[in-house]
Amino acid sequence: MKKFVIIFAVVVAVGAAALISFGGLSWLDSTGLRGQERLVESRVRGYWQARVDRNLEAQVEFLHPQQGTVADSGMLVTESFELKGITIEGEEAFADLVVKSRLKHPILSARDRTVEMQTRWVKHEGTWYRALAPQTVFEIIQNEQGNWTPPTAQTENPEPATSTQ
Repeated sequence: MKKFVIIFAVVVAVGAAALISFGGLSWLDSTGLRGQERLVESRVRGYWQARVDRNLEAQVEFLHPQQGTVADSGMLVTESFELKGITIEGEEAFADLVVKSRLKHPILSARDRTVEMQTRWVKHEGTWYRALAPQTVFEIIQNEQGNWTPPTAQTENPEPATSTQ
């Protein structure tokens, strides 16, 4: 019995050393919470870097597929961002950021603006996307009045589909 305990202890020690030397359980981590945090972090950083680079085409890749457009008046320029943290709650993630921007206007351009914000991300078909948000001035006003509905939201009384044949 004593010999069995010693052999078992050696096997456990060798196994633990092997896990540590080969990166721990990182191969399991990609599907776990830490792996999801890294995926969200990568997506968040990619989106905000595209904003800093003023690359509208790249920004679209990070938006929910049912939104698929970026409204940009060119007036608000993102100068930099700092990702402070990520919280994942099931199929939703929240990214806490500090974003530095400025208005592109002759009178107001010298005035930088730093804002702490939280952006919402959702998992859609296995990929994390920036959640649907109002994009146009009209949608932003509707949202402030509580009347904006994301394109994916079901209406209370959906109209029946009609055929045009």
